Amino acid sequence: MSSTYTTRLRLEKQGDGENPNTWGQKLNQSVIDLVDDSIAGYVTVSSNSADITLTTGNGSADESRNSMIQVNGVLSQNIDVIIPGQEKSYIGFNNTSGSYTVTFKTAAGTGISLPQGGTGVLVSDGVSVFGVDGTGLGAKNLFTVSATNVGVAFITAGTTAATRDTIGMDSTYVSAGAIQTSAVDDTHIITVGEKAMANAIGQRVVSTTGPTSATDKGSLSNLYTGDLWYRTTAFS
Repeated sequence: MSSTYTTRLRLEKQGDGENPNTWGQKLNQSVIDLVDDSIAGYVTVSSNSADITLTTGNGSADESRNSMIQVNGVLSQNIDVIIPGQEKSYIGFNNTSGSYTVTFKTAAGTGISLPQGGTGVLVSDGVSVFGVDGTGLGAKNLFTVSATNVGVAFITAGTTAATRDTIGMDSTYVSAGAIQTSAVDDTHIITVGEKAMANAIGQRVVSTTGPTSATDKGSLSNLYTGDLWYRTTAFS
């Protein structure tokens, strides 16, 4: 019986009774060495303009079996790096220059572009290639960090009142220069008064002469769950 090969990594599966005097060498070179490549192998490919199709080989070393793929080149146009149409994950590194894109994809499916200087984890389902979300891991990661994709609203002087209300930030907290009335005033932490209380417990404080009722908004234009009242007049 002749050898066959695994679908994803193309490792040799020797047939019964095959290679009676060389089966150990076959096992080492056509299976163990190639598993090593698939887990920790690093390969560099280069192009300035043409698409790159990663090589494949049954039971032999190739480019597409490696775990990490570095792409070099001075690009004069957008290029694709074509991987086999099999389930596999890669770590890609776009080490090119020039104002063009590098897209990892299969021959038939959609792909993911990796920014220049960027490193990202890429996963193929056998048809399309997807990026594993590396948002927030630092500069030059796969995706650009923004308020939307990290689920955080960044407050600036230009933030609209509607947005501030949505996230529980009163409009008086933002001035033309910085966030003012909250526990963080300008660039330092407030340590006295109601702002110190807010800083200590991590909640907003409602400054009011009342409260006149459970819905007294005091100095704020809206109340939110977790707000605390801060009485500005003495109790009688």
